[in-house]
Amino acid sequence: MQKKEVKNRHVLNHAQRHFDLLEILEIEARNFAKVLRTYPFTDNFQNEIPLIYKSVVEDMKRMFKLYDERTKQGRNSEDQKAWDAKIDEYLHTLPAVDGIPVEIDVQ
Repeated sequence: MQKKEVKNRHVLNHAQRHFDLLEILEIEARNFAKVLRTYPFTDNFQNEIPLIYKSVVEDMKRMFKLYDERTKQGRNSEDQKAWDAKIDEYLHTLPAVDGIPVEIDVQ
């Protein structure tokens, strides 16, 4: 395998893992939405909802920043492998969403 081809595989894997992290966040958001249906909002709910949304977005930004910092945008192959394993494990242990089992094909 040529050096350029190996580099391209690493770049594509790193980018794919960003999508995997989004998948994780989407599923967590769906489960969180189920919790919100019974959340004891106060009369100030119009201010509470944006705060909850902001919290979810900030969590996503933190996760992506940490991922990119630790893996050095995929250039640190050992840390990338560790993140790959963590992401794969998490994807395979996600609970069902709305009663539908989550099946994600990761290689």
